[in-house]
Amino acid sequence: MRKVRSQIVVALVCCILGFMLAYQFRIISLQESNISLQGDSSQITGQVEQLKNEKDDLNKKINELQTKLKQYQDAAVTKSGADKQMLKELDNLNALTGNVDVSGPGIIITITPRNNNIFSSDIDSMRNVITDAALINIVNDLRFAGAEAISINEIRVTSYTGIKTSGGVSNIFIGSSDVISPYKEIIIKAIGDKDKLNSGMVFPGVLDNSNIPSSSYTVASPKKSDNIKILKSNKVLNFQYAKPVSK
Repeated sequence: MRKVRSQIVVALVCCILGFMLAYQFRIISLQESNISLQGDSSQITGQVEQLKNEKDDLNKKINELQTKLKQYQDAAVTKSGADKQMLKELDNLNALTGNVDVSGPGIIITITPRNNNIFSSDIDSMRNVITDAALINIVNDLRFAGAEAISINEIRVTSYTGIKTSGGVSNIFIGSSDVISPYKEIIIKAIGDKDKLNSGMVFPGVLDNSNIPSSSYTVASPKKSDNIKILKSNKVLNFQYAKPVSK
C-alpha cells in the first residue's frame, strides 16, 4: 500500500512540474515573439491578456495538484516518530524552496518614488533610479538578520531567484519571468524574528546606504507585524548539471 502511495506522490509531483514548466516555456515564447513585433500594440495586448488567462488557469491546476499531493503525503506516513520527523523535514524543505505559502511574524519595508526628478531628462543615468543592486543589498541584509522567507511585490525570493535591472533601467526582473517597475512603490516582506530583522535593517549604513537614490525615493522605517503572509513561488527547480555525489 505504501508503495502505491509513493508512486501516486511521484506522479503528482511530475504533473506539477509539467504544468509549471509549460507555463515558463509559454512566457519565454511570448517574450521572443514580442521582440519581433513592430509596434502592433493591439496584438501585444491580446497576447498579454491570453498569457494572463493561461497563467491563472495553470496556477489553479497547480494549487489543486499541490493540495492533493499534501493529502497523499499526510496519508503516506504513520504515527511513528520517524515518519513524523520525515514529514516535518519535507514541510521545511517546501518552505525553503518556496513551494508553499508561509506566514508568520516579520517586517515590511516600503520604498516609494518621490515623483519629482525620477522622470527627469537625467533618467538615463542610473544614479536617479533604484536598480537591482539596492534590492540585492536589502535581501542579503535580511537574510543575514535571519529572514526565513522574503518577497518583493508579492514575488517570492528564494536562494535561486536572480535579480537584474533591464537595459535602460525600465524594469527590474525578479527571477526569469517576473518583472517590477522601478518607478512604482516597492514593498519588501520578510518573515522571521521581527525584532532582529528590524534591528538589522535600521542599523546605520543599511537602508540609508543601500544604493537607493534618496533624491528620488523615500524609505519608510520597517513596519513590524505578527502576521505576514508570503505566497509560494511559481518557479520549478530543475537541476540539469548538479548531481548528488555517490559515495
